[in-house]
Amino acid sequence: MDAALASRLLQVLGPENKPQLLIEHYPRIAERVAQMWGRETLVVFLNELLFDTRGDREGFPPDVAHELFTIQREHDRVMGIGSEAAIWGYEEAVRTESAIHLNEFDLPAYLEAAKRGRLEVLREQLQGGAHVDSPDGDGLTAFWWAVFYGHFDAAELLLQNGARAHAANSEGQQAAHLFAAGDHSNGLNLLLRFGVRLNVSDHHGFTPLMAAAAKGRVGAVALLLEQGLIVNEQDQQGKTALHYAAEAGHRRVIELLLSHGADARTLDLRGQSAYELAMLHPDSAKIKPLFDL
Repeated sequence: MDAALASRLLQVLGPENKPQLLIEHYPRIAERVAQMWGRETLVVFLNELLFDTRGDREGFPPDVAHELFTIQREHDRVMGIGSEAAIWGYEEAVRTESAIHLNEFDLPAYLEAAKRGRLEVLREQLQGGAHVDSPDGDGLTAFWWAVFYGHFDAAELLLQNGARAHAANSEGQQAAHLFAAGDHSNGLNLLLRFGVRLNVSDHHGFTPLMAAAAKGRVGAVALLLEQGLIVNEQDQQGKTALHYAAEAGHRRVIELLLSHGADARTLDLRGQSAYELAMLHPDSAKIKPLFDL
């Protein structure tokens, strides 16, 4: 790891929180943490590391995971997440629970209101001239942040004001991916009410159906299948939703996908079928009867 970045990481975390194992074994991750410290992109990056939406990572050793959680805790404290402090550090009025009354558009206040689900503030900002899709420095919009933090009312308000529902993060993940991975059927139905397509892919060909299947989200999988999402669609790894469900051993999702025509013999780029992945799972004896091959 670059010495300057290691020094910065030690400076922001303090010697008592030095992530020694992360630096030694995952230097690229440590470098990205140091580079993104104090930015919203680090919030997203850490969430994706610790709460894998794809469900296809091996995870970190317990000691390394502990260091990552410590980094997340310290960064959340600095950013004011989960406290009364404002993430952006602007006017004192923003750092309270009271409504913010502004006569003109203020981008940090607008985005902060989306992250906190402040409907009154969002309305006033929109009336004050906010462009509904004004992005932050990382290209993320108020709608994307409202969805990310689970504020359905705020997301609906922004959609009513013309927000672009297909706003995505750097990985190409859209609202449909987030709602599916979280099993938020209300959120998926919200998108449907506004005519938003759910059959979308991120930059890796990963679909909301795959996200739901990887996490074992039965409700979301059922809803997405009812909406006609392509059950045998493959991502850039050649995996289908059934591959992800089988790999994780999600029996109810496997059964649901198979009942909707999922092909258990489709091969991914490693030459493995969903059935073969299922047979590698510790609960393979319970899973095998689901595959009527």
